[in-house]
Amino acid sequence: MIPTASYEARGDAPVAWHDRSGAWIGIGTGPAVLMVGAGLARTTGVTTAAIGIALGAVTLYLVAVAHGSLGQRHGLAMGANLQEVLGRGPGPVALTLALVAAMIGWCGFYLGLGGAALADLLEAPLWLGSLLLGGVVLGAALSGQDLWNRLVYLTAGSSVALTLITVLTVPVSRQPSDIGVDLQGLATAMGGAIVYAIVFAMRAPDFTADLGHARDVWKVGLTMLVPYVALAGLGIWLYRRTGLHNMADVLAGTERPEAGQAFLMLSAVGPAITAVYSCAVSIDSIRRTRHIVTMSLVGLVAIALGAGRFDRNLIGFLEAIAVVIPPALVVVLTVPILKNRPKPSHATLAWLAGSLVALAVRDAISLAAFLAGAVVAFGWLLVAPRSERPHPT
Repeated sequence: MIPTASYEARGDAPVAWHDRSGAWIGIGTGPAVLMVGAGLARTTGVTTAAIGIALGAVTLYLVAVAHGSLGQRHGLAMGANLQEVLGRGPGPVALTLALVAAMIGWCGFYLGLGGAALADLLEAPLWLGSLLLGGVVLGAALSGQDLWNRLVYLTAGSSVALTLITVLTVPVSRQPSDIGVDLQGLATAMGGAIVYAIVFAMRAPDFTADLGHARDVWKVGLTMLVPYVALAGLGIWLYRRTGLHNMADVLAGTERPEAGQAFLMLSAVGPAITAVYSCAVSIDSIRRTRHIVTMSLVGLVAIALGAGRFDRNLIGFLEAIAVVIPPALVVVLTVPILKNRPKPSHATLAWLAGSLVALAVRDAISLAAFLAGAVVAFGWLLVAPRSERPHPT
Protein backbone atom coordinates (compact mmCIF):
# COMPACT_ATOMS: atom_id res chain seq x y z
CA MET A 1 0.00 0.00 0.00
CA ILE A 2 1.19 3.50 -0.67
CA PRO A 3 2.36 5.35 2.45
CA THR A 4 0.14 8.18 3.67
CA ALA A 5 2.82 9.27 6.14
CA SER A 6 6.53 9.56 5.54
CA TYR A 7 8.76 6.53 5.97
CA GLU A 8 10.56 8.32 8.80
CA ALA A 9 7.28 9.11 10.60
CA ARG A 10 6.22 5.46 10.34
CA GLY A 11 9.54 4.30 11.75
CA ASP A 12 10.61 2.36 8.66
CA ALA A 13 14.34 1.87 8.22
CA PRO A 14 15.94 3.48 5.15
CA VAL A 15 17.31 1.24 2.42
CA ALA A 16 20.56 1.38 0.44
CA TRP A 17 20.48 2.98 -3.00
CA HIS A 18 21.36 -0.27 -4.77
CA ASP A 19 18.26 -1.89 -3.26
CA ARG A 20 16.15 0.53 -5.32
CA SER A 21 18.30 0.53 -8.45
CA GLY A 22 16.33 -2.16 -10.27
CA ALA A 23 13.66 0.19 -11.63
CA TRP A 24 16.27 2.73 -12.76
CA ILE A 25 18.38 0.07 -14.45
CA GLY A 26 15.30 -1.37 -16.12
CA ILE A 27 14.53 2.02 -17.70
CA GLY A 28 18.10 2.57 -18.83
CA THR A 29 18.55 -0.89 -20.32
CA GLY A 30 15.11 -1.62 -21.80
CA PRO A 31 15.03 -2.62 -25.47
CA ALA A 32 12.99 0.52 -26.14
CA VAL A 33 16.18 2.54 -25.60
CA LEU A 34 17.71 1.03 -28.73
CA MET A 35 14.49 1.77 -30.60
CA VAL A 36 14.40 5.36 -29.35
CA GLY A 37 17.92 5.91 -30.66
CA ALA A 38 17.15 4.27 -34.00
CA GLY A 39 13.73 5.91 -34.34
CA LEU A 40 15.06 9.40 -33.66
CA ALA A 41 17.93 8.81 -36.08
CA ARG A 42 15.38 7.92 -38.74
CA THR A 43 13.31 11.02 -37.92
CA THR A 44 15.99 13.67 -37.43
CA GLY A 45 19.19 12.26 -38.91
CA VAL A 46 22.11 10.45 -37.32
CA THR A 47 24.18 13.44 -36.20
CA THR A 48 21.21 15.42 -34.92
CA ALA A 49 19.91 12.40 -33.01
CA ALA A 50 23.29 11.78 -31.37
CA ILE A 51 23.60 15.35 -30.09
CA GLY A 52 19.95 15.64 -29.09
CA ILE A 53 19.89 12.32 -27.23
CA ALA A 54 23.03 13.20 -25.27
CA LEU A 55 21.55 16.54 -24.18
CA GLY A 56 18.14 15.02 -23.51
CA ALA A 57 19.52 12.13 -21.45
CA VAL A 58 21.43 14.46 -19.13
CA THR A 59 18.34 16.68 -18.77
CA LEU A 60 16.22 13.62 -18.01
CA TYR A 61 18.71 12.53 -15.34
CA LEU A 62 18.61 15.93 -13.64
CA VAL A 63 14.81 16.07 -13.73
CA ALA A 64 14.37 12.53 -12.41
CA VAL A 65 16.90 13.12 -9.64
CA ALA A 66 15.23 16.42 -8.70
CA HIS A 67 11.83 14.74 -8.36
CA GLY A 68 13.31 11.72 -6.64
CA SER A 69 15.05 14.03 -4.17
CA LEU A 70 11.69 15.55 -3.22
CA GLY A 71 10.38 12.09 -2.43
CA GLN A 72 13.52 11.20 -0.46
CA ARG A 73 13.49 14.46 1.50
CA HIS A 74 9.89 14.07 2.67
CA GLY A 75 9.73 10.27 2.63
CA LEU A 76 6.66 10.30 0.38
CA ALA A 77 5.89 8.33 -2.77
CA MET A 78 4.53 9.96 -5.92
CA GLY A 79 0.83 9.89 -5.03
CA ALA A 80 1.34 11.70 -1.73
CA ASN A 81 3.63 14.24 -3.42
CA LEU A 82 0.94 15.02 -6.00
CA GLN A 83 -1.58 15.70 -3.26
CA GLU A 84 0.88 18.09 -1.60
CA VAL A 85 1.06 20.14 -4.81
CA LEU A 86 -2.40 19.76 -6.38
CA GLY A 87 -4.47 19.35 -3.23
CA ARG A 88 -7.06 16.62 -2.71
CA GLY A 89 -9.52 17.61 -5.42
CA PRO A 90 -9.89 16.25 -8.96
CA GLY A 91 -6.44 17.48 -10.06
CA PRO A 92 -4.28 14.70 -8.59
CA VAL A 93 -6.89 12.11 -9.55
CA ALA A 94 -6.87 13.21 -13.19
CA LEU A 95 -3.07 13.34 -13.33
CA THR A 96 -2.73 9.97 -11.63
CA LEU A 97 -5.12 8.38 -14.12
CA ALA A 98 -3.15 9.94 -17.00
CA LEU A 99 0.05 8.48 -15.56
CA VAL A 100 -1.58 5.08 -15.13
CA ALA A 101 -2.69 5.15 -18.77
CA ALA A 102 0.86 6.00 -19.84
CA MET A 103 2.33 3.23 -17.71
CA ILE A 104 -0.15 0.70 -19.10
CA GLY A 105 0.92 1.85 -22.55
CA TRP A 106 4.56 1.21 -21.71
CA CYS A 107 3.73 -2.20 -20.29
CA GLY A 108 1.78 -2.99 -23.47
CA PHE A 109 4.77 -1.84 -25.50
CA TYR A 110 7.10 -4.26 -23.74
CA LEU A 111 4.63 -7.14 -23.80
CA GLY A 112 4.21 -6.54 -27.53
CA LEU A 113 7.95 -6.52 -28.17
CA GLY A 114 8.83 -9.34 -25.79
CA GLY A 115 5.65 -11.30 -26.52
CA ALA A 116 6.38 -11.27 -30.24
CA ALA A 117 9.87 -12.60 -29.55
CA LEU A 118 8.48 -15.37 -27.32
CA ALA A 119 5.82 -16.26 -29.88
CA ASP A 120 8.50 -16.59 -32.57
CA LEU A 121 10.58 -18.84 -30.33
CA LEU A 122 7.60 -21.08 -29.54
CA GLU A 123 6.15 -20.84 -33.06
CA ALA A 124 2.92 -19.83 -31.32
CA PRO A 125 0.30 -17.14 -31.96
CA LEU A 126 1.25 -13.62 -30.95
CA TRP A 127 -1.52 -13.40 -28.36
CA LEU A 128 -0.16 -16.47 -26.60
CA GLY A 129 3.34 -14.99 -26.43
CA SER A 130 1.99 -11.79 -24.90
CA LEU A 131 -0.20 -13.76 -22.48
CA LEU A 132 2.66 -15.97 -21.26
CA LEU A 133 5.07 -13.08 -20.85
CA GLY A 134 2.37 -11.03 -19.14
CA GLY A 135 1.84 -13.83 -16.64
CA VAL A 136 5.55 -13.84 -15.79
CA VAL A 137 5.55 -10.06 -15.39
CA LEU A 138 2.45 -10.09 -13.19
CA GLY A 139 3.81 -12.83 -10.94
CA ALA A 140 7.11 -11.01 -10.50
CA ALA A 141 5.39 -7.69 -9.75
CA LEU A 142 3.22 -9.34 -7.09
CA SER A 143 6.31 -10.83 -5.43
CA GLY A 144 7.32 -7.43 -4.02
CA GLN A 145 9.84 -4.75 -4.90
CA ASP A 146 12.74 -6.29 -2.98
CA LEU A 147 12.50 -9.55 -4.94
CA TRP A 148 11.93 -8.13 -8.42
CA ASN A 149 14.66 -5.54 -7.84
CA ARG A 150 17.11 -8.46 -7.96
CA LEU A 151 15.34 -9.98 -10.96
CA VAL A 152 15.89 -6.81 -12.96
CA TYR A 153 19.65 -7.38 -12.81
CA LEU A 154 19.05 -10.56 -14.82
CA THR A 155 16.95 -8.73 -17.38
CA ALA A 156 19.54 -5.95 -17.58
CA GLY A 157 22.16 -8.58 -18.32
CA SER A 158 19.90 -9.86 -21.08
CA SER A 159 19.81 -6.37 -22.55
CA VAL A 160 23.60 -6.30 -22.61
CA ALA A 161 23.65 -9.70 -24.32
CA LEU A 162 21.01 -8.51 -26.79
CA THR A 163 23.14 -5.48 -27.57
CA LEU A 164 26.23 -7.61 -28.17
CA ILE A 165 24.29 -9.93 -30.47
CA THR A 166 22.97 -7.07 -32.56
CA VAL A 167 26.33 -5.32 -32.73
CA LEU A 168 28.22 -8.45 -33.73
CA THR A 169 25.74 -10.18 -36.02
CA VAL A 170 23.54 -7.58 -37.73
CA PRO A 171 24.55 -7.37 -41.40
CA VAL A 172 24.99 -4.06 -43.17
CA SER A 173 22.06 -3.53 -45.53
CA ARG A 174 22.26 0.19 -46.30
CA GLN A 175 23.74 3.42 -45.06
CA PRO A 176 21.01 6.07 -44.62
CA SER A 177 22.13 9.52 -45.64
CA ASP A 178 22.60 12.08 -42.88
CA ILE A 179 20.63 15.29 -43.36
CA GLY A 180 22.87 17.35 -41.08
CA VAL A 181 21.97 19.25 -37.93
CA ASP A 182 19.03 21.64 -37.68
CA LEU A 183 17.48 23.28 -34.62
CA GLN A 184 14.01 21.79 -35.01
CA GLY A 185 15.46 18.32 -35.45
CA LEU A 186 17.70 18.88 -32.44
CA ALA A 187 14.70 19.91 -30.32
CA THR A 188 12.79 16.85 -31.54
CA ALA A 189 15.66 14.49 -30.70
CA MET A 190 16.19 16.08 -27.31
CA GLY A 191 12.45 15.96 -26.65
CA GLY A 192 12.24 12.32 -27.65
CA ALA A 193 15.13 11.40 -25.36
CA ILE A 194 13.45 13.14 -22.43
CA VAL A 195 9.91 11.97 -23.14
CA TYR A 196 11.05 8.33 -23.37
CA ALA A 197 11.38 8.19 -19.58
CA ILE A 198 9.38 11.25 -18.50
CA VAL A 199 6.74 8.96 -17.00
CA PHE A 200 9.46 7.31 -14.93
CA ALA A 201 10.69 10.76 -13.83
CA MET A 202 7.17 11.39 -12.52
CA ARG A 203 7.30 8.03 -10.71
CA ALA A 204 10.81 8.57 -9.29
CA PRO A 205 9.64 9.18 -5.68
CA ASP A 206 8.17 5.66 -5.67
CA PHE A 207 11.76 4.42 -5.84
CA THR A 208 13.52 7.01 -3.65
CA ALA A 209 11.13 7.74 -0.77
CA ASP A 210 12.86 5.25 1.54
CA LEU A 211 16.48 6.02 0.62
CA GLY A 212 18.65 7.12 3.53
CA HIS A 213 20.63 10.02 2.06
CA ALA A 214 20.16 12.69 -0.60
CA ARG A 215 23.34 11.58 -2.35
CA ASP A 216 21.80 8.13 -2.83
CA VAL A 217 19.31 9.63 -5.30
CA TRP A 218 22.16 10.94 -7.46
CA LYS A 219 23.88 7.56 -7.31
CA VAL A 220 20.82 5.53 -8.22
CA GLY A 221 20.05 7.96 -11.05
CA LEU A 222 23.39 7.15 -12.67
CA THR A 223 22.29 3.53 -13.04
CA MET A 224 19.72 4.84 -15.52
CA LEU A 225 21.79 7.55 -17.24
CA VAL A 226 24.92 5.60 -18.15
CA PRO A 227 23.27 2.60 -19.86
CA TYR A 228 20.66 4.86 -21.45
CA VAL A 229 23.25 6.97 -23.25
CA ALA A 230 25.22 3.89 -24.30
CA LEU A 231 22.25 1.91 -25.63
CA ALA A 232 20.60 4.86 -27.36
CA GLY A 233 23.91 5.53 -29.09
CA LEU A 234 24.00 1.92 -30.23
CA GLY A 235 20.45 2.31 -31.51
CA ILE A 236 21.63 5.18 -33.71
CA TRP A 237 24.48 3.01 -34.92
CA LEU A 238 22.11 0.12 -35.69
CA TYR A 239 19.88 2.38 -37.75
CA ARG A 240 22.85 3.67 -39.68
CA ARG A 241 23.97 0.09 -40.27
CA THR A 242 20.59 -1.45 -41.20
CA GLY A 243 18.09 1.33 -41.91
CA LEU A 244 15.71 -0.38 -39.41
CA HIS A 245 14.43 0.90 -36.06
CA ASN A 246 12.27 -1.94 -34.66
CA MET A 247 14.36 -4.47 -32.72
CA ALA A 248 12.26 -7.45 -33.81
CA ASP A 249 12.89 -6.51 -37.46
CA VAL A 250 16.59 -5.99 -36.80
CA LEU A 251 16.99 -9.40 -35.14
CA ALA A 252 15.18 -11.15 -37.97
CA GLY A 253 18.14 -10.31 -40.20
CA THR A 254 20.82 -11.81 -37.95
CA GLU A 255 22.51 -15.18 -38.35
CA ARG A 256 21.18 -16.36 -34.98
CA PRO A 257 17.74 -14.77 -34.61
CA GLU A 258 16.67 -17.28 -31.93
CA ALA A 259 19.33 -16.11 -29.47
CA GLY A 260 18.47 -12.49 -30.11
CA GLN A 261 14.75 -13.14 -29.67
CA ALA A 262 15.37 -14.91 -26.36
CA PHE A 263 17.35 -12.01 -24.96
CA LEU A 264 14.83 -9.52 -26.35
CA MET A 265 12.07 -11.34 -24.49
CA LEU A 266 14.02 -11.35 -21.21
CA SER A 267 15.09 -7.72 -21.50
CA ALA A 268 11.45 -6.63 -21.79
CA VAL A 269 10.53 -8.15 -18.43
CA GLY A 270 12.22 -5.61 -16.12
CA PRO A 271 10.65 -2.38 -17.38
CA ALA A 272 7.26 -4.11 -17.72
CA ILE A 273 7.39 -5.14 -14.05
CA THR A 274 8.14 -1.59 -12.89
CA ALA A 275 5.20 -0.30 -14.94
CA VAL A 276 2.75 -2.79 -13.39
CA TYR A 277 4.06 -2.10 -9.89
CA SER A 278 3.81 1.67 -10.26
CA CYS A 279 0.29 1.41 -11.69
CA ALA A 280 -0.82 -0.35 -8.51
CA VAL A 281 0.94 2.15 -6.25
CA SER A 282 -0.51 5.09 -8.20
CA ILE A 283 -4.09 3.79 -8.14
CA ASP A 284 -3.71 3.04 -4.45
CA SER A 285 -3.02 6.75 -3.83
CA ILE A 286 -6.53 7.69 -5.00
CA ARG A 287 -8.49 4.58 -4.04
CA ARG A 288 -7.43 1.79 -1.72
CA THR A 289 -7.55 -1.48 -3.61
CA ARG A 290 -5.99 -4.91 -3.35
CA HIS A 291 -2.79 -4.92 -5.36
CA ILE A 292 -3.56 -8.31 -6.86
CA VAL A 293 -6.78 -6.90 -8.34
CA THR A 294 -5.17 -3.72 -9.65
CA MET A 295 -2.15 -5.48 -11.09
CA SER A 296 -4.30 -8.15 -12.73
CA LEU A 297 -6.47 -5.54 -14.47
CA VAL A 298 -3.39 -3.61 -15.60
CA GLY A 299 -1.82 -6.83 -16.83
CA LEU A 300 -4.88 -7.83 -18.87
CA VAL A 301 -5.07 -4.46 -20.63
CA ALA A 302 -1.33 -4.49 -21.29
CA ILE A 303 -1.52 -8.03 -22.69
CA ALA A 304 -4.26 -6.91 -25.09
CA LEU A 305 -2.10 -3.98 -26.21
CA GLY A 306 0.88 -6.28 -26.62
CA ALA A 307 -1.10 -8.73 -28.74
CA GLY A 308 -2.02 -5.78 -30.97
CA ARG A 309 1.72 -4.94 -31.40
CA PHE A 310 1.50 -1.62 -29.60
CA ASP A 311 5.30 -1.52 -29.80
CA ARG A 312 5.05 -0.57 -33.49
CA ASN A 313 3.61 2.81 -32.47
CA LEU A 314 6.47 4.03 -30.26
CA ILE A 315 6.96 7.53 -31.68
CA GLY A 316 3.23 8.27 -31.75
CA PHE A 317 2.95 7.03 -28.16
CA LEU A 318 5.81 9.29 -27.07
CA GLU A 319 4.14 12.25 -28.78
CA ALA A 320 0.98 11.63 -26.74
CA ILE A 321 2.98 11.43 -23.52
CA ALA A 322 4.77 14.68 -24.43
CA VAL A 323 1.45 16.51 -24.33
CA VAL A 324 0.41 15.45 -20.83
CA ILE A 325 3.32 14.56 -18.57
CA PRO A 326 6.07 17.24 -18.99
CA PRO A 327 3.83 20.19 -17.97
CA ALA A 328 2.74 18.20 -14.92
CA LEU A 329 6.34 17.48 -13.96
CA VAL A 330 7.19 21.18 -14.24
CA VAL A 331 4.34 21.96 -11.84
CA VAL A 332 5.37 19.26 -9.36
CA LEU A 333 8.99 20.43 -9.35
CA THR A 334 8.30 24.18 -9.32
CA VAL A 335 5.59 24.56 -6.68
CA PRO A 336 7.70 23.27 -3.73
CA ILE A 337 10.49 25.80 -4.39
CA LEU A 338 8.26 28.87 -4.72
CA LYS A 339 8.34 31.16 -1.68
CA ASN A 340 4.55 31.42 -1.71
CA ARG A 341 2.75 28.48 -3.23
CA PRO A 342 -0.04 29.01 -5.75
CA LYS A 343 -3.45 27.70 -4.85
CA PRO A 344 -3.83 23.98 -5.64
CA SER A 345 -6.51 24.78 -8.22
CA HIS A 346 -4.08 27.03 -10.09
CA ALA A 347 -1.37 24.39 -9.95
CA THR A 348 -3.84 22.08 -11.69
CA LEU A 349 -4.74 24.80 -14.21
CA ALA A 350 -1.05 25.35 -14.95
CA TRP A 351 -0.74 21.67 -15.87
CA LEU A 352 -3.86 21.73 -18.04
CA ALA A 353 -2.84 24.97 -19.80
CA GLY A 354 0.59 23.54 -20.59
CA SER A 355 -0.95 20.34 -21.91
CA LEU A 356 -3.38 22.23 -24.15
CA VAL A 357 -0.58 24.34 -25.63
CA ALA A 358 1.55 21.23 -26.22
CA LEU A 359 -1.42 19.60 -27.96
CA ALA A 360 -2.00 22.68 -30.11
CA VAL A 361 1.58 22.78 -31.43
CA ARG A 362 2.22 19.02 -31.56
CA ASP A 363 1.56 18.68 -35.28
CA ALA A 364 3.99 21.50 -36.01
CA ILE A 365 6.91 20.52 -33.79
CA SER A 366 6.20 16.90 -32.80
CA LEU A 367 8.18 15.74 -29.76
CA ALA A 368 9.49 19.26 -29.12
CA ALA A 369 5.93 20.28 -28.16
CA PHE A 370 6.72 19.39 -24.57
CA LEU A 371 8.99 22.45 -24.38
CA ALA A 372 6.11 24.78 -25.21
CA GLY A 373 3.86 23.06 -22.69
CA ALA A 374 6.52 23.20 -19.99
CA VAL A 375 7.13 26.93 -20.54
CA VAL A 376 3.41 27.73 -20.36
CA ALA A 377 2.97 25.69 -17.16
CA PHE A 378 5.93 27.42 -15.54
CA GLY A 379 4.70 30.87 -16.57
CA TRP A 380 1.23 30.17 -15.21
CA LEU A 381 2.70 29.26 -11.82
CA LEU A 382 4.62 32.54 -11.66
CA VAL A 383 1.50 34.69 -12.14
CA ALA A 384 -1.06 32.49 -10.36
CA PRO A 385 -2.77 33.73 -7.17
CA ARG A 386 -0.97 32.56 -4.04
CA SER A 387 -2.39 30.37 -1.33
CA GLU A 388 -2.72 31.74 2.17
CA ARG A 389 -1.63 28.49 3.75
CA PRO A 390 1.98 28.50 5.02
CA HIS A 391 4.69 26.85 3.01
CA PRO A 392 5.62 23.50 4.58
CA THR A 393 9.13 23.18 5.94
